[in-house]
Amino acid sequence: MPDWPALMTRETAAAYCDMTPEQFDRQCPVGAVDQGWRGLRWKRTKLDAWIAELPEKPPRKCVLNP
Repeated sequence: MPDWPALMTRETAAAYCDMTPEQFDRQCPVGAVDQGWRGLRWKRTKLDAWIAELPEKPPRKCVLNP
């Protein structure tokens, strides 16, 4: 999906983060917006901010054989 919506369902937000909905529930600290009869939605901008703050894994060291 090239144009992700500004507000996402749990399933869409999980897919946006490349997670299953269960992984999303366990790992994502971003709070949802209550849309009333539409249910809970996650803001793409808040998800982007959380993703941007995730620590990067240090690069692997390359060991060359002499």
